[in-house]
Amino acid sequence: MKRLFCLFLILTFGLLACAPTPPATQSPGVPEASVAPAAGASGIAPAQPRASAVPAPAPTLPPLSAENLLSNGDAESAEGWTADHWGDLQAQLRRETADDAYDGRHYLAAEVQNFAEGDAKWVHDPVTLAPGWYEYSAAYRSDGRSRLIWSCTRPDGSRSFYTGGQTHSSADWQPLRLRFYVSPEQADCAISVMHVLDRNGWQHSDHHSLLPAAAHPLTRPLVSISFDDIWTSAATAGADLLEARGWKGSFYIAGNYVRSGEAAHANPDQVRALLQQGHEIGSHSQTHAMLSTLDYSELTQDLRDHHQYLEWLGADPRGMAYPFGDFDQQVETETQRFHAYARTSLTGLNDRLTDPYRLKIFPVTAATTTAELKRWVDDAQRTRTWLVFLFHDLNDTPGEYFYTTGLSQYRELLEYIAAQNLTVLPVDEALAEVQAQRLK
Repeated sequence: MKRLFCLFLILTFGLLACAPTPPATQSPGVPEASVAPAAGASGIAPAQPRASAVPAPAPTLPPLSAENLLSNGDAESAEGWTADHWGDLQAQLRRETADDAYDGRHYLAAEVQNFAEGDAKWVHDPVTLAPGWYEYSAAYRSDGRSRLIWSCTRPDGSRSFYTGGQTHSSADWQPLRLRFYVSPEQADCAISVMHVLDRNGWQHSDHHSLLPAAAHPLTRPLVSISFDDIWTSAATAGADLLEARGWKGSFYIAGNYVRSGEAAHANPDQVRALLQQGHEIGSHSQTHAMLSTLDYSELTQDLRDHHQYLEWLGADPRGMAYPFGDFDQQVETETQRFHAYARTSLTGLNDRLTDPYRLKIFPVTAATTTAELKRWVDDAQRTRTWLVFLFHDLNDTPGEYFYTTGLSQYRELLEYIAAQNLTVLPVDEALAEVQAQRLK
């Protein structure tokens, strides 16, 4: 079984050769890892870094409600839960009895060894949900990162998976929450929410709940068009079609790709041309590495060097888009020291509760249908939320690259957005508007 979230973690292409670093006289004063940059002209103020060594006291979860859509949320019996794993790994899934359970005397445990591919998790009995917002919550503890995925199984057996959240390590019980929107087109789905373990390690969960959630709409729906890597097709045809409508996009650049000299990727002059046209330029790291695999020194050097390089090109790199959607607690903390926001590869709509360092997107791939694109636009419009599309290469003959979108499909999407009279803004401008409405 293949899943969209796994594909973001596949190293599709190798690192490209670096050009010489910019002259020292052109290098901006990028902050050291312990100093946060001040807010820039965009009005987006970076949050103070969260210290990973001293976690804040864990807030408690409310008692399980009688309206809980999950039966046996406290796992005091095995009813309503199925142990599941797939891929090349060794998994142990147990219902543990212990005095240190969060609620009662039982919790659900997962452990993975010899991981190469796949995941392990406990799956609750699926539920059918009316269109609207929902919140899944639970208590968890874990020795590392884990993902929150919700799935929609159609009556014909087809399944869609949406990676909507992520948790970090905690030796003590911590709350997790995932808010997601069920579209009218998903009203026939059997829905499950899963806290998956897709690495070597362990995690425990307890006190599981799924409830209808309040909507937190914006004053108007917003759409942003973003591109990762800086493919030449994005910097030329992608930008041209936006500019023809008076719109601007957000382009997250991997420094080594710009300096590679390869025709497939935009060169420095093309990046400067994007800036001159008013597009946003953000960071996609210097090396396009899996940032969670870097040690502290390597990570901060990558973030600092690329920040300097983008400023040398003339950009104010307010935003970071994680390569492959990969981040962990250290990456998230250090990103906050260099950037005002982070655009993830987590899937979903953004509303007034949106965390600026967990911006959600809809990833567009060669497998994405035009009907899917329009459905997400419709959902953003009916919920008055902010939708961020993520593109890579634009080409009507995509070949084997999974993240290529047909140029004709891209054009049709822009036409549809325009027909709905929706406001299209670069991510930094849209975020400033959302933050002005953010719930405190």
